[in-house]
Amino acid sequence: MPVYNVEQYLERAVRSVLDQTLPDWELIIVDDGSTDNSGTIADRLAGMDRKISVIHQQNYGLGPARNTGMRAAGGKYLLFIDSDDWIELKTLRALTDIAERNNAQIVMFGRYNDFLQGDGSILTERVYHKDIVYPTQRHMRENIVHTMTNFLFNSACSKLYRLKLIREHGYRFTNTRMIEDVLFNLEVFRHVERVIVVSDCYYHYVQHSGETLTSKYYPDLFALMTLQHERKIELFTEWGILNNLFENQLLNIYLSHIFQCMLSLYITNCPLTKREKHLRIREMLSHKSVQEVIRKVKPGSNDNSILHLLLNTGSPFLITSFCRTLAVARTRYARIFRILRGGRQG
Repeated sequence: MPVYNVEQYLERAVRSVLDQTLPDWELIIVDDGSTDNSGTIADRLAGMDRKISVIHQQNYGLGPARNTGMRAAGGKYLLFIDSDDWIELKTLRALTDIAERNNAQIVMFGRYNDFLQGDGSILTERVYHKDIVYPTQRHMRENIVHTMTNFLFNSACSKLYRLKLIREHGYRFTNTRMIEDVLFNLEVFRHVERVIVVSDCYYHYVQHSGETLTSKYYPDLFALMTLQHERKIELFTEWGILNNLFENQLLNIYLSHIFQCMLSLYITNCPLTKREKHLRIREMLSHKSVQEVIRKVKPGSNDNSILHLLLNTGSPFLITSFCRTLAVARTRYARIFRILRGGRQG
């Protein structure tokens, strides 16, 4: 559990582990140079149970903090929990039982997206994939793309990993913000042979009011989303399974990411001028990967059909008008947007 300045939420996360029905567990808290009371709270909680240990280090970032925890980990399985999230009561028992029964190297499971509203209420979205067993490496490689459509593949917190698999290949997180999880998983899945996917949700991913990719401006968001897409294409090409169906699924995912990048230019905290935003959209439109999407994608949803039509116009003016209008609407009617999303199944 990596920790950085989360004094308000840390105890809930740790107590969700303390309350587990499985008695045999180890919790490693890595205090990544917190400047609030998180380190003190972690030490106090560690005093409540010998199975909790705390490592204090300088602030290196999420990826390196997880690497520190992995180096210190014992046991047979590894589960990542972010310190402002929490897990269901039977999570550890259920996941380890599934892994043992199926001799699985990875168990992928559903999660709850908990959206905290300004009035203190919570809107919950269930994100999951149907139950499935990948008994061989070939079967996994030929079908794993289907778990990428609702982003469960990306997250390190939606999987139970066999620690031996991680250790044997020396897998580590990079210090690449926002996409460190997917880059890690793309490496891990190179050598996985047996994966189990369960539709049950065990993890609560807490998103605070206004905390999404399109609620804050990230200057390097487009570069990161493009890197993520290109790494997926590279892996599937390496595996020799990049057929038209799989490629189209990846192109649809990237298409939605392109739009997120464009939409982020029109949120309130974006410091760019009108001319700079216009130039950024031109740059995105001219990028080779975006041009490939425009040329090859067959939109898999009504939303993506609209986005594809917009990109196909090649008009920064039309894209700007659409993004600006939608950004205002999402800000004013955020609660309605989240209610309409409902649960997502892959």
